[in-house]
Amino acid sequence: MNQYDQRQYILMRQCLEGFESGNVKINVLINSLRGLIDVLEEPEKEWKTSFSRAWWVLEEIYSITSARGETHFSEANQKEIWQAVDQMKNMLNAVIIGSK
Repeated sequence: MNQYDQRQYILMRQCLEGFESGNVKINVLINSLRGLIDVLEEPEKEWKTSFSRAWWVLEEIYSITSARGETHFSEANQKEIWQAVDQMKNMLNAVIIGSK
């Protein structure tokens, strides 16, 4: 993996950690991850597909909730969001550690 992509993966992980700590709102997380995914130069295709699938969970829940005018996520949606965040963090940790 090139150093540029390594930095993008680390930034993605930092975004997720910021969300977990309450310092990053979900809409900012979604947009930041989308931008970082899009600028990867040499991602493994399967990794990118799986990561994007987990990202899409956040996008879909946020979009539907916003379209309904709701300001809070249901308990089921919160569970799905945290599962997707955990999955993405695990994927990032694996790719970051695997590149060292």
